Amino acid sequence: MRVVILFAVVLALVGKPVNGQCGVQEDFSIQYNSGPVFSVSSSNNTCSCPGGYVSTGVCQCRSYVGDGSQLNLTGNPAITQLAATVGQLNLTSNPTIAYLVATVAQLQAANAAMMARLTALEAKTSCSSSVPCEIGSFCSPMSSACKFQAGVPCEATVQCLEGMTCSNGVCVALSASCMALRRATNFSYAAFDGYYWVNPTLLTGSPNSGFSQLVYCDMSSDGGGWTLLMNIDTSDGNVVNYDNTGFWTHSTNLGGAQSDASKWKGKDYKNTLSFSSMLLNQIMIVKHINGVPSVFRSWYLVYRNQTLQSYIDRPNNSNYKMTASVRAGTFYPSDTKDPVMFADYQLYSSTCTGGTGYDDRNRLSWLVPGHSACGAGAPTNYGLNSNNGWGLGTGYDAFPVDFTYCSRPGADAVAPTTPFTNWANSIIGSDILPSNQYGSSVGTAQDYAIFGRKVA
Repeated sequence: MRVVILFAVVLALVGKPVNGQCGVQEDFSIQYNSGPVFSVSSSNNTCSCPGGYVSTGVCQCRSYVGDGSQLNLTGNPAITQLAATVGQLNLTSNPTIAYLVATVAQLQAANAAMMARLTALEAKTSCSSSVPCEIGSFCSPMSSACKFQAGVPCEATVQCLEGMTCSNGVCVALSASCMALRRATNFSYAAFDGYYWVNPTLLTGSPNSGFSQLVYCDMSSDGGGWTLLMNIDTSDGNVVNYDNTGFWTHSTNLGGAQSDASKWKGKDYKNTLSFSSMLLNQIMIVKHINGVPSVFRSWYLVYRNQTLQSYIDRPNNSNYKMTASVRAGTFYPSDTKDPVMFADYQLYSSTCTGGTGYDDRNRLSWLVPGHSACGAGAPTNYGLNSNNGWGLGTGYDAFPVDFTYCSRPGADAVAPTTPFTNWANSIIGSDILPSNQYGSSVGTAQDYAIFGRKVA
């Protein structure tokens, strides 16, 4: 409305001749110097201009002169009409106008924020741990340039981290796992362990192309491409013993663990989507303390197309064989003091590691070749007596029905020890239930990160 009225005023001011009187003869012409000009020339040097115009010289009548200070708006009928119309509109209290003004302000603010992000991104051609990117962007380990993370508004794929795309105006992940990401970027992430965005729903029966999840990838150990599936922190206050089925067997329950990958160091962690949907043919366990690795072991799994959940969620005392052979590792101890890594032995789930008449149950542990069913105990030629248990996710001296009368501790981790005296000498870390004489002494804290991948 305002634009139309103003346009009409302009026409009223400059769009038609001005009848200036300068004697008998009148010559009319429009001149464009400092503004629209109507000139009247004659042998007579006196001029008269109509209301709303001023004389600026010999027979010249201007509607706009210099800075507009010479305009005579008071007597201009078009201006008077405009003022009356604006008064009738009552723009100040008009809710539609107020809404439009607020909307424009919001759009301007959003545009300013986007331009600021783009400017900051374009300004940083390189980045590092000492030269961080702005919030919402991430220093790409591949290009050492600031790139947008998942969910951040984008205009082009080049603005997003490698392995992602700009879809519907936001950055989204394209790869289902760390190995898929490594392949999609032509193995460019080979030496960069860290956090990446993937889309595990692509592995499920209900893929969501707009979903992205932050995961931790080991891109350097044994060829890289390993996705962190679970972490057992033995001293974080959350006990993931054998009875914690939420952590060990459930597809969505965390059992008190973290689901935020950025907090896996120093906490129990579980990636429920990858745990229950990612098909594996290799597994790796890294022993570490708060993310600082000491040793690792990787194995070929017995089956090529099973999830970690299907390997671990097995009947009690089934001694389910998970691995076929050792692939690589830095840990070949001369003794037996680790619950999952020893010599070239294989990894088993739902194990019973000893105890005649009692069940010493573990979610994961190594077993010697030919290890028999629960109750017979471990072979004595390894220095282990028949009442010695070891593994991750433990529950010992369990009666055949349940753990109702269990007096021994259920712990995050227990190591086999020689000579065996009591469980206090075998506990790893401080996460123990119940807290009785067998949990009164705490062993050395060490954590276990479980990774998986599928290699064609």
